[in-house]
Amino acid sequence: MPPTPDEFAASYGLVSSSSSSSASRTSSSSSTFVKHVTGPADRWDQIAWKYYGDATKIKGIIEANPTVPIVSVLLQGTTIYVPIISAPSAVTTNLPWES
Repeated sequence: MPPTPDEFAASYGLVSSSSSSSASRTSSSSSTFVKHVTGPADRWDQIAWKYYGDATKIKGIIEANPTVPIVSVLLQGTTIYVPIISAPSAVTTNLPWES
C-alpha cells in the first residue's frame, strides 16, 4: 500500500506531524511547499491557479504528490503539497534613449 500524502511528506522531512492548517508553509533543505487541504470539488488546475495564477502549471504539483490519484475532482480532505516556485528574475535592459 502506498504511503499517505502526510506519510510521504514526513518521510522527506517536509512537514511536522503537528501541522493542522489548511494552507501552511513547510520546507526541506531543497524545496519549499505549501500544504493545501482540498475542499469540495477541488481540481488540480484550480490549485495551480490559486497558488501560481496559472491553471496550466499542474505538473509540478502532481509530481510533488505521487500518492494522490490523478482524477478530475480530488477527494475532499486530501492533503496536497504545492511546491513554491520562485518568480522569474527581472531582466534589466537599458532602452535606446537611456544609454
